[in-house]
Amino acid sequence: MAANECFLDSATLRENVVALARNIGYVPRSRRSSRARISFLIDSLIETSTVTLNAGIVCNGAGDNTNYIFCIPEDITVPVNNGVAEFNNIEIFEGSFVSQNFTVDTSLFNQRYILDNSFIDTST
Repeated sequence: MAANECFLDSATLRENVVALARNIGYVPRSRRSSRARISFLIDSLIETSTVTLNAGIVCNGAGDNTNYIFCIPEDITVPVNNGVAEFNNIEIFEGSFVSQNFTVDTSLFNQRYILDNSFIDTST
């Protein structure tokens, strides 16, 4: 490691900055998507006992000439009471869900997996 990489003030390589920051108790995290909690009702026109909101895109919005997509990570099923399905306090996440697959080589000790998208929220 070069001399300037030994100090947090002058380190430029990410792995060195992360290692130095960890020494003082800081653990970096990924970007975080916007989140909201919403509630809404659905009037059921057909006879059914439950309504399911499927994982994926649930709504979009717009602001400042920009469209925003909001998703949920898992299916949500609620009962229908008196012809109304009530979804309460559902957490939605801005963006869309993506997945990436890697092949693991167990003979390599220190494998690294690089994600294609640097703007992901790894907390979801």
